[in-house]
Amino acid sequence: MTNQPFATVATRRPIYVTATISAAIIALYAWLGIEPAPFVELTASFAPVVSAILWLGRDARRSVLPLAYDWGLLSLVFWPAVFPWYAWRTRGRRGWRLALELYLLVLGPGLLATVVATIRWGLPG
Repeated sequence: MTNQPFATVATRRPIYVTATISAAIIALYAWLGIEPAPFVELTASFAPVVSAILWLGRDARRSVLPLAYDWGLLSLVFWPAVFPWYAWRTRGRRGWRLALELYLLVLGPGLLATVVATIRWGLPG
């Protein structure tokens, strides 16, 4: 048994799994041309954001970055600004890759649904 209670790097696997499942659900609805139920649409849209924010909190524990008391609410409301700020603050110049990865994981399911609907049904108009 090791004496290390936490891993040194928080894995981003939960964000990838959440984004993949959300993308599959939204793409299936787009392919079938069915309007998803409001709960499904809301869940599939916000699940990657919430997953990324939870990962940021987990990753921040390994760094020396102190978080605000309302970190979860603030990052949920201001996530477009929090992602690059956090990436720059914890990783320096290399952080742009992390910020880009988080943006693609969060926005990817919606972009995929748009591409799938365009391929299946053509451009509107």
